[in-house]
Formats: sequence, C-alpha cells, structure tokens
Amino acid sequence: MQAGALFLAAMVMASGCEISTRYTPRTRGRAVLGIQRGEPVIYKGGVATPLGRDAPWVFQCSQPAYAASVRAAAHQDRSRSSMVVATAMNWIAIIVFPILAVGAVFTARGVAESRHAQADLIDAINQHNDETACGSVR
Repeated sequence: MQAGALFLAAMVMASGCEISTRYTPRTRGRAVLGIQRGEPVIYKGGVATPLGRDAPWVFQCSQPAYAASVRAAAHQDRSRSSMVVATAMNWIAIIVFPILAVGAVFTARGVAESRHAQADLIDAINQHNDETACGSVR
C-alpha cells in the first residue's frame, strides 16, 4: 500500500510540470524549435506546428529536412504509445506491484523515443534553415 501512495504522490508532483515557450518567433523563411504544453513544435512564419503527421510539410522544400522530420514524427508517435502503456502499467502496479517493472521499461522506452524525436527534429530544422530553396534569410 505504501508503494501505491508513493506512486500517487509522484504522479501529482509530475502533473504540475508543464513547460511551454511564450515567445512566437516570426523569422521569415526560417524554422525554429519551440515547446507547447511540454511537446516540441516548429515555428515558421509565426505559425506553430506540433511535431506529428503535419510537421513534415513544414520542411517540404528540403528533402533531407523532410526525411528527418518524418523520422522525428515517427519517434514521437512511438514515444506517446510507450508512455500510454507505461501509465497504464503504473496504475495497475498499485494493485499488482510486480507490473511496476513493465511500466518502468515502457517509461524508459518512451523517454528514449522522445529524445530521438527531438534530435531528428533539430536536424530537420537545421537542414531546412541551411537550404537556400527554403527561403532562408541570411
């Protein structure tokens, strides 16, 4: 029972950790990384596009940037899926404690996928901004 109380306390503490950027960059032709509600977003022309299925279209003017953003979106999808499973396993662990190990594995996997997504997204933004066809302003 003590483990369940500790888990609930950790969940309450983590739920208040929302991170977002407040500034919306409006740099012409350039893509910039931001955070909204704890999720990575791409700012381009004052428009924020969350990392997901629509994100690659921001980078369509550069094939390497487009490919990197497709990989980033795939990593982000896998991260979200792993975190959903981890959350479910952690809740079940309140009743069946050994399931906590399964939740920990999925949490670690979700965090790793999220880091890969962020790295690929940064690569996509840099490749986009280096591409003259994308309207970069120097």
